[in-house]
Amino acid sequence: MWISARRTFIFVSLLAALGCGSKPKLVQVEGIVKQKGKPMPEIMVEFLPDSKDGTRSIGKTDENGRFVLATDEDEPGVMLGRHRVIVRDLGVFGGKFLGRKLENVGEKGGPVLKPNRVPDDYTTALKTPLKVEITGSQKIELEVAPR
Repeated sequence: MWISARRTFIFVSLLAALGCGSKPKLVQVEGIVKQKGKPMPEIMVEFLPDSKDGTRSIGKTDENGRFVLATDEDEPGVMLGRHRVIVRDLGVFGGKFLGRKLENVGEKGGPVLKPNRVPDDYTTALKTPLKVEITGSQKIELEVAPR
């Protein structure tokens, strides 16, 4: 019985050690999103690694257009390597959480969305013109074309 428990402990310890070593290296990345040279507040920035086993990182711009990236697991940083960058305009919601009310957009009495400031190509990984190579901790400036 003791040998079986010991083997189980060793096996679980090895699995835990292997799992810990497989995390990607993350580096600190921050930046600013601009349009026509002016900062864009309320923009969601999403870095999608070209690596198929990569981890995405996201951030939201503040009132000065600045963002800091973190993974979905809330770990600060971005994976090294090439990324496609998606940007989405959160300002269309007017700074409010609309939840299920979004189903009534365009209907009488439903919420009215503000005009989207981001061209459609910037919102999908296959079409985005924004591509960035992360080589270490860095500051990035992203310029979004006008709509």
